[in-house]
Amino acid sequence: MKKTRFFSIRKSIRNRIFYSSMLIMTLLAFALSVRSYQVSVNILQEKVSDTLLETLGYVGNSVERVLLQVEQVSDFIFTNVNIRRILEKKELTESERLENVDRMDEILTNYSMSSIFNFIPAIRIFGKNGEEYSFGKEVYELDSKKIKELDMDKVLEATNAPLMWTGIHEAFLQQPFQKKYTISLFRLIKDEKYNEITGFLYMSLEPALFESMLKEVNLQNKSEIYITDNEDRIIFHSEQKNQYADIKSVLGSLQKKDESDVYISDNIGGSKLVSIYTIEPYNWKVYGTIPVDTLISDSDKIIINSFVIFALIFILACIVWYFILTKITKPLKELANTMSSVDEGNMYVKYESEREDEIGLVANSFNYMMDKMHNLFDNLLDEQYKVLQSQINPHFLYNTLNSIRWMAIIHGANNIKDVIDALSRLIMKSMNNNGQFTTVDEEISSLKDYIYIQKIRYNNSFDVEFNIDNEVLKCECIRFILQPQVENAIFHGLEPKEGFGLIRVTARLKEEHIYFEIWDNGVGMSEEQIFSLLTEEKEKDRGLSGIGVRNVNERIKMIYGKQYGIQITSRIGEYTCVKITIPNKIKSMELAGTDEFSKEEKDV
Repeated sequence: MKKTRFFSIRKSIRNRIFYSSMLIMTLLAFALSVRSYQVSVNILQEKVSDTLLETLGYVGNSVERVLLQVEQVSDFIFTNVNIRRILEKKELTESERLENVDRMDEILTNYSMSSIFNFIPAIRIFGKNGEEYSFGKEVYELDSKKIKELDMDKVLEATNAPLMWTGIHEAFLQQPFQKKYTISLFRLIKDEKYNEITGFLYMSLEPALFESMLKEVNLQNKSEIYITDNEDRIIFHSEQKNQYADIKSVLGSLQKKDESDVYISDNIGGSKLVSIYTIEPYNWKVYGTIPVDTLISDSDKIIINSFVIFALIFILACIVWYFILTKITKPLKELANTMSSVDEGNMYVKYESEREDEIGLVANSFNYMMDKMHNLFDNLLDEQYKVLQSQINPHFLYNTLNSIRWMAIIHGANNIKDVIDALSRLIMKSMNNNGQFTTVDEEISSLKDYIYIQKIRYNNSFDVEFNIDNEVLKCECIRFILQPQVENAIFHGLEPKEGFGLIRVTARLKEEHIYFEIWDNGVGMSEEQIFSLLTEEKEKDRGLSGIGVRNVNERIKMIYGKQYGIQITSRIGEYTCVKITIPNKIKSMELAGTDEFSKEEKDV
């Protein structure tokens, strides 16, 4: 059937290259656009994150300064000599008790000029002598029983900590009209020599302090700030929401974005970018959040601009690339048309091209191929005649031998008849081309015919022993696997030897492998001779098959694999042993082309 036009719309090289290039360009442009979008968003996120981290650092340092100011108040009380003397007194009279209260109030009043006292609603000192001293606007609402039940003096003494912050909690008030939250500090107080504990200090801090302190912080892009205590409870929220709640219940689970201290929070309110600043001395944290939507809102402009630029470049590239491909593929189209004329029967065409590129090389190769085809066509008849002649000659030889055989029978020369029978069987088997495989049984039969002829030739100067396992006979092997080995043993082992020679042919089946062994007691070989026999190509001028040991070895490895082949061991003046290993393959059907002549002679 006539082929379709080579350069059709769907199958032309030009269109394939063009569409493939456009596809690759589109994919690359898309990948670059996506990557540039990701990079721009990441850069924007990094800049916003850096700005937010700076804000968090400022807030964290401010919180730390406030807490240090509160601790300084506790330091003043801890180191004040008069306060320590008051706490050392025991079994006070009523007048002494009132005097101590006035004295304690005077000490604290003189020190309370600092602005931090505006956010310390209550200070209470508990002495081990049973006395209590209070200062602040909420001291009359304070419930000492609730404070004592905490046993903070024992906790501080056990941990050997100088002071302790409790974080955010409900205030220790007697009858509060509404819930009120505070932050508490506890500290032990010792005597003048700092040896014995004489009491402990309680101070409360209002969370409103942080609201007042951070009201000047300018937050942009819908950012929010949370301050949490050491138990992750919210002390301050810039939006005045979720205060005193657990930060995890507000932000949800945090997934680390990269190696930096930036996290992604996914909750009902949408994804947020989260940065964390830790106030190390207190293990408090400052959280800063930014909605991801606000960060990528400006990226839409980047996408639109990228798409417009890509579209313009794509259209321009399509136009330029189309003209380039047309110029490149035009000579290919002409060459294809020339080849199509060959398909139509024109064997004397050539493609004239002066190009020096790959297309010119293809054209020159095509012209050279056509010249070679002309020469091959001219020599075809001669070669066919030679092949026919090579087929006729063996048949003529076989028919002539058959005539001599009958003459030998008529004259009673049975020895001549037997030799001719053996030779005829060998010739017929070499003429019948039944493939390269045979059975071990047939290979042994051919080998025996060959040995019979050689024993007549050498006047029975050697003998051959066969040791063949019965289960091997039906196995498959390649043709002429044994004859070249026996031939080599006769010509190069036994012929130079003085005295009677012996050859042993062994075949056995073991573990799915067939092992052949051809042993002779000839003159032996050196390692160099063995290497030469297995590697060098020698002209066979006196053998039957023309197949050498090297050829058999290469055929075995090519057909069965490199792990199979021939191994030769020898000792000069004593013996030579050839071992052949092939895999076991039982023939599933009888080999075609049985030697009918041999059958006929067996019936005679």
